[in-house]
Amino acid sequence: MVAIHEKGGGNIETNAEEMAYYQAQLDSLKALQPIHNPKVFLINPNFMSDYNAYVLGLSPEAFDCIQDFTQSEKRLKSLSEFQKIAQLPDSLVTRMSKRLSFPIIRKNYKEKAPVVKKELNKATAEDLQQVRGVGKVLSERNCKI
Repeated sequence: MVAIHEKGGGNIETNAEEMAYYQAQLDSLKALQPIHNPKVFLINPNFMSDYNAYVLGLSPEAFDCIQDFTQSEKRLKSLSEFQKIAQLPDSLVTRMSKRLSFPIIRKNYKEKAPVVKKELNKATAEDLQQVRGVGKVLSERNCKI
């Protein structure tokens, strides 16, 4: 089968087999191209640099508001707080949300009890059981010595 195309007043004849050959060549060249998937790094807004603000598309005024907030020893904990401090519209915050990473706030965090030092030779079995890894049997064995 021969197709005739008019180009600039002249006719160009193309063969279906020839077209298939060139299409296969193009497909193989496309397959050789490396797939470029840039690595996306998350940005913690509490430690944001001016470059990170530029990458996110923040205005200098919004970046200054965030800097003022974080330099006063406060931390941004959520996306809604970030939006409130930077005074950004919803559409911009939605676009930025994929790049922002906020710290995880642990609830029910218990402070460790202060360490009380005692004389080991005068410790009772109950005192030894307070040590991690020392159970009832081991504490009683050590107190009998």
